[in-house]
Amino acid sequence: MIFDFYPWKIDANIEKTKKFYQGNDYSSNKEWNKMFVDILNPMQREFFDNLGIDLMKIEVRKNEFEDNEEVPFIYTINFLLCGKFLSMTKYQLDMYADEEIFGQNVVLDSIECIEADRLITYDGLGLEGTGMRFRHPASYFEESPFQEWNCGFINGTLIVRGR
Repeated sequence: MIFDFYPWKIDANIEKTKKFYQGNDYSSNKEWNKMFVDILNPMQREFFDNLGIDLMKIEVRKNEFEDNEEVPFIYTINFLLCGKFLSMTKYQLDMYADEEIFGQNVVLDSIECIEADRLITYDGLGLEGTGMRFRHPASYFEESPFQEWNCGFINGTLIVRGR
């Protein structure tokens, strides 16, 4: 199924993602996962459900700030979905094309290049925070299946302000 999260367009395999989460759990603190799920409204939960993401098995980190009443903490969220990029920013394409990153195995011809600021985020969830970015999982996950260019996974990263 094709999802357009400008500037990223993703061809996601929802059934494969659901199956992936049946056998994999990246959560380190189920209480943090539950707290994150509890702040989501039905539309935001539907976003993750539509991608096949099991919110109780994704990585949720709670980073607390001392002496900050306005933003006492933030959640850093990392999740994986099965699929491939159809478009991404030029900055990312240039970085991934670097032979030192993925060697000579990177074929970028099938990915549309979007001219955009490298700090662009997808803000379609309406969550207070900095928005969401999509990237190759090798930039965050160190396990071997994620180190190949055509690994079949995409990493979503989200930072959300706590209340």
